Amino acid sequence: MRSLNATLLMFLLCLLAAVPARSMELALSPDPPFRIYTVADGLNQRTVLEVAQDDDGYLWITTFGGLNRFDGQRLESLTTRQGMRLNQVQSLLVNEGNRLWVGDVGGGLTLLQDGRVVRTVEPLEGRQGVVRAFLRVGDTLYYGLDPGGFAALDLRDPAAQPVAVPSAPSSVLRLAPMDGSVIALARDGLYRLRPDTDDGFEMLLETASGLRASELGYVVVGNEDGRIGRLLDSGQVQWQETAYPGRVTEFGFDPQGGLGWVLIDERTWLKAEDPSRSFSLEGADGTMLFDHEQVQWIPTRHGLARHL
Repeated sequence: MRSLNATLLMFLLCLLAAVPARSMELALSPDPPFRIYTVADGLNQRTVLEVAQDDDGYLWITTFGGLNRFDGQRLESLTTRQGMRLNQVQSLLVNEGNRLWVGDVGGGLTLLQDGRVVRTVEPLEGRQGVVRAFLRVGDTLYYGLDPGGFAALDLRDPAAQPVAVPSAPSSVLRLAPMDGSVIALARDGLYRLRPDTDDGFEMLLETASGLRASELGYVVVGNEDGRIGRLLDSGQVQWQETAYPGRVTEFGFDPQGGLGWVLIDERTWLKAEDPSRSFSLEGADGTMLFDHEQVQWIPTRHGLARHL
C-alpha cells in the first residue's frame, strides 16, 4: 500500500508539472513598510505623477502643483515663479549634463539646466493635450500627447519649435526606443515609427496596455489579458507563458536593468519572478524608480512612496 501511494503521488506530481500555468490566483502578502512623502513634507501637491534622478543624485518629482526637487532631506518647489511654463506638470526626461525636460498638462515643455529654468516651449497649435512621454533619438526630442498625437523638437536649434509627426495615433502614453525605431503605446494599441523613413506609424498590437525599455536594451510590453513579453525586431511580441491576474499597466526594473516588478490594474505590484511576493499601493500608476543607492520610489496619487 505504501508503495502504491508513493507511485500515485509521483504520477500526480508529474501530471501537474506537465500542465502549463496560464494564470495565477494570488494571496497578497501584507504591505511592506513605506514612507509616504506628502504636502506636509514639502510637496507642492499630493498627486505624484513621475519621479526621476539626475547625475547629482537629486530626485525630481512632478505633481499638479509644480515640479519638486528632493535631496533626501528637503523638498524644494519649482513653479511658474521660478520660470516653469505651467505648474501642472506630468512627464520627465533627464539627459546627460543634468538637462531636465518637463512636460506639462497644456502640451508645453520646460527645460532646466542644473536646477534652473533655461527654456520653455509652447504647445503645438491646436494640440494642448498632456505631455505623457519623452524620448530622445539623436538630436531629436520626441514627445507624446494625450490627446494630441506626437511631436518632434530639433535640439540643434535653441529657437526651434515643435512639429507634429504625421499619421500618429491620437493619444500617446508611453515611448520606448528599439533599434533606431520609436515604439509608442497609445490608447488604441502599440505602434512603431521608423524616423529614417516616410512610412509613418505602423500598428503592432491592438491590446497592449504597458510599455517600458530596460537599460539592458530590450523592450517589455504588457497586455490587457495579463501577459507580458519582449518586443522583437520583427514587431512581434514573444509572450511569457504565464499570465498575471489583471491588466498589466507598468513595469519596475531592478538596479541592474532586469525586470523586477509588474503593476496590475494600477494598484498591485507583483514580483516578476515570484508573484506571491506583492504589495498594494492605492493610486500607484507611475514608474517605479530605484535611485543610485538602490532605494525604491513609487509615485502615487497620495504622495511619493519610499520603500523602507
